[in-house]
Amino acid sequence: MLFTEDSLNNPAVVNLSSGFWGRYGNVSEHWMAFVDQNKSGIGVFNQNCTNFLAGVAGTPGGQSTDGSTSYIAPLKQVILNKNSVFEYDYYLILGTVEQIRHFVYKVGYADTTSLVTGWNFTTGTDGWSLTHSLNGTVTDSSLTLNLTGADPYMVSPDNLNLDASLYKYVSVTMKNNTDQTTAGFFWATNTSPNFSAGMSLPSIPLVPNDSLFRTYIFDLSTDSAWTGTINQIRLDPVQSGTSGTLQLKQIQLLSSITSIGNEKPALPLSYSLMQNYPNPFNPTTMIKYSLGKPGLVTLKVYNMLGQQVAALVNKEQAAGNYSVNFDGGKLSSGVYIYRLSAGVFSIAKKLILLK
Repeated sequence: MLFTEDSLNNPAVVNLSSGFWGRYGNVSEHWMAFVDQNKSGIGVFNQNCTNFLAGVAGTPGGQSTDGSTSYIAPLKQVILNKNSVFEYDYYLILGTVEQIRHFVYKVGYADTTSLVTGWNFTTGTDGWSLTHSLNGTVTDSSLTLNLTGADPYMVSPDNLNLDASLYKYVSVTMKNNTDQTTAGFFWATNTSPNFSAGMSLPSIPLVPNDSLFRTYIFDLSTDSAWTGTINQIRLDPVQSGTSGTLQLKQIQLLSSITSIGNEKPALPLSYSLMQNYPNPFNPTTMIKYSLGKPGLVTLKVYNMLGQQVAALVNKEQAAGNYSVNFDGGKLSSGVYIYRLSAGVFSIAKKLILLK
C-alpha cells in the first residue's frame, strides 16, 4: 500500500497491472508500507528514493511455514567508479499506518539537511554522469573534463527531490581551459521529467583560456520554470566546441549569494560530510565537510565497539567548506566510523585503515 498526505481513513491501494509485485517508479513520496486489515505492518523510508520494489508470494495472510513471503525495498540508481565505496541507508518502521506515517513526516522529512545540495569533484564525478562528448579524470584535486565532440554535458544523480523555492542560485567553480565563452544549465521536475527546451537558463559568460578557478553563478530567482520539485539537473560546462579541457571543482545549490571572488565558492546552504579520500588509507586520509550555519562542530572517529579513538574537530566554526587530515598511524587496521555533529545535524560514515 502506498500512501500520500491525504486522509488515512480510506488509504488507497496502488497495484501494478500484473498484480501487487514489481517496481513502483516515480511515486510522489519516499516511503511505502505493507499493512494488514488492522492497518499494522512494516514501512520502509529513504529520503532520496521515489522508486520501490514490492511483492507478495504465496497465499496472502499465510505463515512462513507454508511458503508465503512479502518484500518491499527502496531503489536508488547510482553510478559507481572502480574502487568506490557506497553506503545505502534506509529506515524499516514497524507499527500502525499512523505510527509509520508519524515517523516519516515528523522525523524523516524533518531532516532536510541530509538532502544533497552540493557536489565536490576533488576525487571523482561525485555521482554525476558524464555524457555526450565528455569524459573525465581527477587531476590536482579537481575533475578534468575532456571534450570529445559537440554538445558536451553532464547530469546529476536522479531523484534529487529538491524544493525549488529553497534554492535560487547555482554556483559552479571551474577553470575554463578552452576558447569557449558560454555555459548552460538545465533541469527536470516531477511534472516535466525531461530536460525540455523550455527549462534552460540563458547562457552565462565564461572567461576563455583561463588560468584561474572561478565561481560562476546561474541565477534561478526570476525563472518561472524553476518551480515545484527538482528531480535532476544538467550542466553544459561549455555550450559549443568539440575539443579542449575544463577543470571542475564544485557545484552548489544556494538560497542566496553575497560576493563572489576568484577561488572563493559561495557558502553552502546545507550540511554535508564527504567520503574520506583515499579510502582505504595508510596511514593518513583527508575528510571534507560543509556547514550551512555557524555553530559548535565536532568531528570524531570511533572504532566498531563505539569507543572514541580520535577527536579531529571540537570548536565553533563559521558556515563554509572545511577539510581535516586524519592520521591513523597509531591504530590497527580495520573499519572505523567518523561522525560530524553540528547543532541538530549529525551524520556518520565508514573509513578503512589498511596497513
